[in-house]
Amino acid sequence: MIQIVIFIAIIYGLGTIITYRNPALFAKLSFGFALIPIIGVILNILHIPLDWRVFLGLALIAPGYGLLRWWKGGRHLPGFQFKRPSGPTLVVAAIFIFTLFIYCWGPFQYTWLEDDDSWAHAAGVKYIAIEKNLNAPDGTFQYLNPYPPGYDLIIGLMHQVNPSLYWCLKFFNGFFICLGFLMFYLLAREMTRDAWKAALALLFLALMPCYLTHFIWAHGLVLTYFFAAFYFLIKSFKDRSYVIPAAVCSAAVALTQPTQAVKFAIMAALLIMAYIPTKIRWKHVGAVILIAGILSLLWWGPVLWDSLAGQSHITFRDGEKITGTTAETAGVAKGAFSPTSGSATQAYSWKHYLYIEHPNLINNPTGLGPMIVILSGIGFIFSIFHLFTHDPRAPGPYRMTTLLWLGFTFLGMNSVTFHLPVGLFAFRFWMLFAIPVSLLCAEGLYAFTQLLQCKWNKILVAGLLIASVLRVNLPFKWRFNTKPWPYGVHWTSDDDINGYIWMREKLLPNTKVFAFTDNVLVLGHDMRADFWTEDYTKRFGHAFQDDIKTLYSNLEEKDYDCLVISPRDIREFGREEVNAKIKALLEDKRFRIIFSNPAVKIFQVLR
Repeated sequence: MIQIVIFIAIIYGLGTIITYRNPALFAKLSFGFALIPIIGVILNILHIPLDWRVFLGLALIAPGYGLLRWWKGGRHLPGFQFKRPSGPTLVVAAIFIFTLFIYCWGPFQYTWLEDDDSWAHAAGVKYIAIEKNLNAPDGTFQYLNPYPPGYDLIIGLMHQVNPSLYWCLKFFNGFFICLGFLMFYLLAREMTRDAWKAALALLFLALMPCYLTHFIWAHGLVLTYFFAAFYFLIKSFKDRSYVIPAAVCSAAVALTQPTQAVKFAIMAALLIMAYIPTKIRWKHVGAVILIAGILSLLWWGPVLWDSLAGQSHITFRDGEKITGTTAETAGVAKGAFSPTSGSATQAYSWKHYLYIEHPNLINNPTGLGPMIVILSGIGFIFSIFHLFTHDPRAPGPYRMTTLLWLGFTFLGMNSVTFHLPVGLFAFRFWMLFAIPVSLLCAEGLYAFTQLLQCKWNKILVAGLLIASVLRVNLPFKWRFNTKPWPYGVHWTSDDDINGYIWMREKLLPNTKVFAFTDNVLVLGHDMRADFWTEDYTKRFGHAFQDDIKTLYSNLEEKDYDCLVISPRDIREFGREEVNAKIKALLEDKRFRIIFSNPAVKIFQVLR
């Protein structure tokens, strides 16, 4: 598909700008990937349209320059050298293919966007795709302005190529997560200095129930940036050529998800602390922090200024409405640090770690599985023993980093359990907790097999331990991410959602469809409604009270092709008033009903 080719071309081309000296393909992809939100914010400040062709043009600069140098030098382009793949490479490739099925095929096993966040993200994506800027009206979108734009921006660019917003949200959300697995392998290999151990850590992360599902939200993207930023940060400790990539990837975290950015900063600080014995170059670290801070302030500076002045507002779901309530950004930020913040935050016991609950949370499941707990426990004991009996500088400080991350994420998820004075969406720490646990599992597997003398015994025991993890975790991971998920509280019934599904399947993408209430739901079904514009508010702010003649005139002038009436209108205006409106539309020859079921009526606006 052309949008996938364009996306890979953009991130690879942008990645060659600075990381051309690094032979690792994953490093180029991760840096180019992180550059997109940075470039997007800068272009927005310069009033340059956020068009996919602009990003592709920028991505072709470095490869084009290299091609020109080869041409002028009279040299041939270097040929591709196909090397026999190593064992770890084959394992990583197999995991990547497996995760593609889970995260990119699984969401298409039902014909709607799931839960609530996906519909809100659809609105921000549509705005960027159409308006080609990030200047959304304050308090209009839940996940755009003041919310950082990284996630919606990238999918919005791809939506400019593919007319189906529904497809772009489902596919690219999963693809971001799959790229994150590649970045994690790169990080784990750099930390452990062992490709096999890194591949095993990746396997355990992919099988971890509490790690990301295909839930549509910015967390799937921000963790990919986590891994890239940590990798480049470690490389920058010795090599200044990695300072810019480390800063860019760190800033990309801040421009994608606000609460995870705070956790990232703490985990980065713990990483730096663990690497102090290696005599890191502090001027490099300072440069990373300074540059990342400046890049982050390109977005957060104006937001903070407006927040202090009480002029920045966030919109929230209000009951069944997606955009119903607004609150001051400063107040929301303060409330986020409550130990009970987060809709699924609760106290946890040992059962939450040992067992995998059925049913579980679709946004962030809990649980590790019994063998994961055992292996990570062995890895924990071995790491503690190693730190007290060996020089921590000999194998690298990754064990100390892992233990520090484990302590931080464990405390973070238990803000209610331990009655901590502060918290930050404790249930979202589960996905971060999976990172050190996966590293400890790989360490535990290695430690356990080291007790055996025979090579084949080591292989047999390792295979049995991995098989025991697969037996319990793999079925859950597969079934949970490929079964139908609920369509959220906005919908009143199957008839309600089915009416909109019919609209998406029968009408052309981006057909302009008007709804009296919650036009966001129209966008999530590949239709278009520019409800954020001032002209829309002026014309349709009281559309339900308008007579049919005025309603038709406004719809015709703004090129709306269809009008939909749903149970949300009944909740808003009353059943009698809605029935009277339907009767008036049926009697007017300028409207023709094209779909009807007990919940939804869709009218065509005749020209």
